[in-house]
Amino acid sequence: MRPVELGDVVLQMEPPEAGRYFAPILVIPGLFQSAECWRPFTSMLAHRGWEVYVLVRQPVEGEDDSPAATVDRNWASTLDAATRAAKKLGDKVIVFGADIGASVALSIAAATSPMALALFAPAEPSHVGTALTRGFGFFERRRFDAGAATVGATVLPPAKLAKELPHPKAAGAEPRALIDDIVATKSFTRPRLHPPAIVFAPDGDALVAADHALGFAGTPQAKAAKAKLAGRWWPMSGWQAACDEAHRFLILTLGDRVVEFPDEILAD
Repeated sequence: MRPVELGDVVLQMEPPEAGRYFAPILVIPGLFQSAECWRPFTSMLAHRGWEVYVLVRQPVEGEDDSPAATVDRNWASTLDAATRAAKKLGDKVIVFGADIGASVALSIAAATSPMALALFAPAEPSHVGTALTRGFGFFERRRFDAGAATVGATVLPPAKLAKELPHPKAAGAEPRALIDDIVATKSFTRPRLHPPAIVFAPDGDALVAADHALGFAGTPQAKAAKAKLAGRWWPMSGWQAACDEAHRFLILTLGDRVVEFPDEILAD
């Protein structure tokens, strides 16, 4: 991956190996999931010909913690950054979102008109906020309330999640203002109308219950996936089945609207 600036939003880009499809994919990771966590998943999509962008909430490695190096810090500005990124990627964008990233994807769908959505362990902010608060142990909660469970203006993942890390770089600290907003959110309205979507349920995710995630498949435009997501760090371990099914869903749903034909065929 390499950083790409679209206006004042910085994304991590995975260029396509074959250039087969001309619909870019925007990925909005779940809580504490770094761009590195998503690299196996995005690399396979790129290998198959998709141009993939990841909207990170942590500073890009090697850069300072500046507005140009990371998205802004709370829920509203995260929605704004996702909206601006999706619009910059054009009118054929596809959006993938995990847990709160799925809620972001649904929230911006009306303004950005993506062609399709893939929702991985989707969750409303209040659901994740409750699980997150419960996920911090007694001493962690006291440290969090005192601001001590932070690095600068960011929050570290709870110890329970950190113990399951497949690789140290899989986790990223989250903006504290975003965590505060998620914990404080009491309501979230799921849109009944949205682009075609596939919904993946988690298996063993401490922050998202499977039945809650499957509730997002309750619209006429959504279907539940067969593959299950293994825990919080599934994009780095056990991602293959979900990647295969998401790819098939896009091809079957979008068909020739995303296939890039060679010039010699178009000239005939």
